[in-house]
Amino acid sequence: SRDALERTRPGRLPGHADADSRRSRRSLDPEVAQPPDRPHPSEPQRSERKRPRGSFPMELGEGQSAAKADAKLEQVTHTEIEPEWVTAANTRTKIPMWVLPIMFFLPLWAFVYVKMTEPPPEPVTAMTEGAATYAAQCASCHGGNGAGSEGGGVGRPLYNGEVLLTFPKLDAELMLWLTVGSEGIGIGNPYGATDRPGGAHISGETGANMPGFGGVLTEYKIYSVARYIREVLSGETLSDDEIAVRDAEWEELGGGKDVSGGHGGGGH
Repeated sequence: SRDALERTRPGRLPGHADADSRRSRRSLDPEVAQPPDRPHPSEPQRSERKRPRGSFPMELGEGQSAAKADAKLEQVTHTEIEPEWVTAANTRTKIPMWVLPIMFFLPLWAFVYVKMTEPPPEPVTAMTEGAATYAAQCASCHGGNGAGSEGGGVGRPLYNGEVLLTFPKLDAELMLWLTVGSEGIGIGNPYGATDRPGGAHISGETGANMPGFGGVLTEYKIYSVARYIREVLSGETLSDDEIAVRDAEWEELGGGKDVSGGHGGGGH
């Protein structure tokens, strides 16, 4: 039978003896004594090995994440916002370098262009110089049109042929009167034509003495203003030849150098 064979097989014990032997070994050997589903006393419990959610390592990881988030927030918070005008200056279109020389020379070119295109100044003549001298030296007393006392001035009238009645010719006597004035002729002394209608003019009789311009004006300017009061204000009529002679004499005296009339004034 099978039981007989089991008993006769070398190294094998009967069934109950074998079970008793296994129980005996479990009690003696700790490795064998513990059931397989129970942990060995020397091993940590599974509950200890398994860390529950929310344990220290997990909390440490969450703390690190929070610290990183705070660092990013702090970095964003401390970032300075650039003003709009700085942004506009940095992003605007820059002027090319080749434009700078053009911008530098453009005003100079404009100045030269204007000077080249403007009409040349009118040439200085005896009449233009005489007009400028009269406006600066004589108009304050005799008026702009030569009306003198008849137009609200203090000097004698020079228009409507009055000068031609007193000085029929453009000669040394008229030049002397303009050069030395009332005091040069002498207060109370007659000057000019003694046979003029209404009688000769007397130096100083109007109370407005005629100043002399010899120390203020050059000889050619005195000559040009003498021509102006005769030819323009008093309406003297001359031929072309007579005008050419007077122009030559004015140039010989130094006329045409400038158009300034000096300063001061006077009446007679």
